[in-house]
Amino acid sequence: HQMVLGADLKGMKIDDVIFKEVTDGRSVDPSQYCHFGWEGTGAYAFARYADAYYESACSLYEKIQQSRGQYSVIDSLGITMCFCYRHFVELYLKFIYVKYACKTEEEYKDFLKIGHNLVELWNAAKPTLKAMKDRVGTTVNLNIVEHYIREINHFDDQSMSMRYPINKELKQMHPNTRLDLLNLHDRMHELHYALEGLVYDYANQITISYPIKEMEDFKDAYRTMAHIS
Repeated sequence: HQMVLGADLKGMKIDDVIFKEVTDGRSVDPSQYCHFGWEGTGAYAFARYADAYYESACSLYEKIQQSRGQYSVIDSLGITMCFCYRHFVELYLKFIYVKYACKTEEEYKDFLKIGHNLVELWNAAKPTLKAMKDRVGTTVNLNIVEHYIREINHFDDQSMSMRYPINKELKQMHPNTRLDLLNLHDRMHELHYALEGLVYDYANQITISYPIKEMEDFKDAYRTMAHIS
């Protein structure tokens, strides 16, 4: 081990660049770089990052399945898998709010001040989701989705407990815990399917509510134009 470590250290230089950007003038295998920063600042950016963390969690679970008996490996992968799944949920809730509930830049900024609490993020988006459910319908049960979100938030309410072993008071984030990773994976798969189902059911639907009189005036005008033509 000491010989390998020594060889690795000899490769380090004082002027090494760690985050090296691939420019148009360099020929690099596309499989050796990732492209980010082009997503913009709207709902799509949150959706893309949410998908990235979900896929990463799924990849970690596949690695866990391949590591049967290697408990030190599974423990490490389990910690990071928990974080990726939890962060996926946070990002997806932010995507839903920005996509369907947010109307102004000020609302956007105020919403982001909520931070990491999943229940508060859900509560911000819930009225719009419920109104859309009443108007266009969906097979997704919002009460069950909320139950899942509350369970995740109870386990880690500020997205910190799987990133650090202790808090600022030097207390453990969690007591001695043996977490069922198969159950976690299956439940998160269900939540992912449900959240995507909401977006699919609400896609291209009108999200703005108009007064009844305005709608009736519009229909009267439409009938008049149809009769004239």
